[in-house]
Amino acid sequence: MQLQDSTAEYEVRQRGERPSLWEATARVVLLLAALVWWLSVLPRVMTTESAVYVDTSAAVIRPGTVSVPDERVETSGDWVVQTVGDNRFLATRSLDDRLRFRFVGTSLALTVRVGPDAGPVRVRIRHDAADISSAHDMEVTLDFERSVTRVVTVPVAEDLEPGVHTVEIRNIGATELAVSTIVVGGEPGIWWAWVGPVVVGLLALVSALVRWWRALAHALGWTLGSTLP
Repeated sequence: MQLQDSTAEYEVRQRGERPSLWEATARVVLLLAALVWWLSVLPRVMTTESAVYVDTSAAVIRPGTVSVPDERVETSGDWVVQTVGDNRFLATRSLDDRLRFRFVGTSLALTVRVGPDAGPVRVRIRHDAADISSAHDMEVTLDFERSVTRVVTVPVAEDLEPGVHTVEIRNIGATELAVSTIVVGGEPGIWWAWVGPVVVGLLALVSALVRWWRALAHALGWTLGSTLP
């Protein structure tokens, strides 16, 4: 009699420990829906960050190195093209002459000729996105005067907001400004930030599928060691 009671108690406990089929099914469906939504949102987010790549009609400089003169770089003033050895420059000596261009990326550098004849320039960078406040705009003054003439690459800005930026370079001294190349870096993209959450979501889905399979097996009276129909 005592053995029968123990057996009955064990069966009740086992039934209570069995996962609910409906609960397991609902969990799988919800996880699948969440993953599908997640994966559908990711391309839209990445497209928003790099939407400028779609607009091929815009005169936008993309990440890489661009030699000047270039059709995407506008000039204002008395600019001339100089070739010195293997280097070509877009140069001016006039006060208030300007270069303007747009680029997509997160960093900017200029390859210029520095030396005794060079002087200060002012660079203004404005983010073109409508939802980015003017607080992200920046203005920096660079002095290219050096004791020895040479060609160097000068960093202008780093860690900019991803997207399209408008740049204006203005010669603020009656000195030489000679620009050889424009170097843009930091192609937009945040896919790496989603790898962790997606992996965790897939692992949760696998776990939920295992629970669902066990609940289904219990509901149909299957045993794990038997051959399933």
